[in-house]
Amino acid sequence: MSIIRKREQEKAAFKNKIAETELKALRSQMNPHFIFNAINSVQYFITNNDPVSSQKYLAKFAKLIRYVVDNSKPGTIPLNTELEAINLYLELESLRFENRFTYSVVVDESVDVENTQIPSMIIQPYVENSIWHGLMHKKEKGSIEIILEKKDTVLKCIIRDNGIGREQSKEINLANNKTLKKSIGMANTKERLDIINQMNNGGVSVIVTDILDSDNKVTGTCVELNIPM
Repeated sequence: MSIIRKREQEKAAFKNKIAETELKALRSQMNPHFIFNAINSVQYFITNNDPVSSQKYLAKFAKLIRYVVDNSKPGTIPLNTELEAINLYLELESLRFENRFTYSVVVDESVDVENTQIPSMIIQPYVENSIWHGLMHKKEKGSIEIILEKKDTVLKCIIRDNGIGREQSKEINLANNKTLKKSIGMANTKERLDIINQMNNGGVSVIVTDILDSDNKVTGTCVELNIPM
């Protein structure tokens, strides 16, 4: 093996090591962010003197914390583990917002949830974004749908809501004098995807589009997350 080739291999290995370290750092930032939001929900039930809901929420919250702790170190986890956490998260948010939205998680039979590996907490931030920025400003009851299907060697995850859309959400934030900045979860997710693509020469992609009706009016948002299997 030539000295130049050896140095190139060492350089590539060093870059991968740096990327892995960055991924771990990003995950360590996401976990407290996620836990902090959940604790706020527990506080909401307690301050509103709702002991029954508080107990239900705390039980589900404990399961979710266990997921965060157990999956904070592995680079990838089985898809079924991620789906369990997403379902728990949706249950918690539905409880917190007094069933102001409905949700469904549909997994196509072509997807092997036990043997498909994906980056941990890669789907949840998009679900969180749909709820907080799409559905919570909606006067009518909202809905969010998560669809997973296999297309050749790619896992396609579609997160679709009937919220107010991206532009109207921005306008509401401006009217309320809120700073227009991405949540920690979304910002870190984008950064993680960039690093994963760098390490694996691309592959993971995210497409965000507005859902329009026949009059070209925005009726929701669709996120398409493509993960190579």
